[in-house]
Amino acid sequence: MTHASFFATKEDEGDISAAQEAGFSGCVVPGMLCGSLFPAIIGSRFAGAVYLSQTLTFKAPLAVDEFFIAEVEVTAIKNLKRNAKITFTTRCFTEEKERLFVDGEAIALLPNLIKDSS
Repeated sequence: MTHASFFATKEDEGDISAAQEAGFSGCVVPGMLCGSLFPAIIGSRFAGAVYLSQTLTFKAPLAVDEFFIAEVEVTAIKNLKRNAKITFTTRCFTEEKERLFVDGEAIALLPNLIKDSS
């Protein structure tokens, strides 16, 4: 994300001074903007997913001009009668995975992954 593309979504560039007043050296990406990627990733990879919950911990700031990776990993599957409850680990890293800045967990319902053979 570049400064220009970030500010194209904002009314003004007041966020730079606000970030500096908060102790950051420059403008940072709102953590919730990164967190909003996880439902999109899960929904695009798992047809019929119903997002139930998301927890997020913001570990470090992300500068507007930094590239990053959003990662979703299945950590648990619980088959229910009509669907499956899936738990995911959700993380955002810098491009080289050297720094974790968003960490969390998501839970979604998916159509049953294992069909009943009876």
